Amino acid sequence: MSADIDLYEKAAGTYDRLQMLRPDYSRAKTIFLDLAIKYLKGKKDISLVDFCSGTGADTKLIADHLEIGNAMLLDINEEFLEIAKRSNIQAKVVTKTGDVLSHNYLPSADAVISMFAYHHVSDDRKALYVQKAKDALKPGGILILGEIYMPDKKTTLDYYKQLYASIPQKSEELESFLMQTARSEDFEYKVSRVFAENQFAAGGFTLLESRKVWPKDGSDTGTFIEIWRS
Repeated sequence: MSADIDLYEKAAGTYDRLQMLRPDYSRAKTIFLDLAIKYLKGKKDISLVDFCSGTGADTKLIADHLEIGNAMLLDINEEFLEIAKRSNIQAKVVTKTGDVLSHNYLPSADAVISMFAYHHVSDDRKALYVQKAKDALKPGGILILGEIYMPDKKTTLDYYKQLYASIPQKSEELESFLMQTARSEDFEYKVSRVFAENQFAAGGFTLLESRKVWPKDGSDTGTFIEIWRS
């Protein structure tokens, strides 16, 4: 099992602490909120579904700035969901423990949140993940997608080396976490931007906006936040 998945399932606090040291991850949160406000502002009683929600931090971030009526949080980690229940999210929150792909959804959400989850799904099941997001959305609803696009192993390893070099608060723990993530064979991290965007388009989504988070080099590899309309 890869380092980040192992921590995700067994050590919620450590996982969150290490992730927030990453400039790609922390900057993504800012852009995520900017785009959520841009595309949901003015709506009342907003309904959210948060795929692989973790502690519900992304839902909470939106709920602190917009009028959220209800939110469904789904995650494999029950400890994370217990933290979410205690985090004072300004909405009626329902939590469900388990695999996002195993649930059935009604088309009731104004927005589905998918932050750094799609690339963890095996390639042969990614289309099902896209379909589940589509199933959960009202017609015209939006998918807020955060992704790390990597076409191959070398690009992935180079990305994480560059990422670690950019972090002021270096430690053996953080370096080990990032390098094990980069070298993982357990999950297909190496999804290219072209592959993903073709798959979401084939699944009935229209890309409204894409912003690159990190690194700022103009390439199609790295971290992106995107808005897709159902």
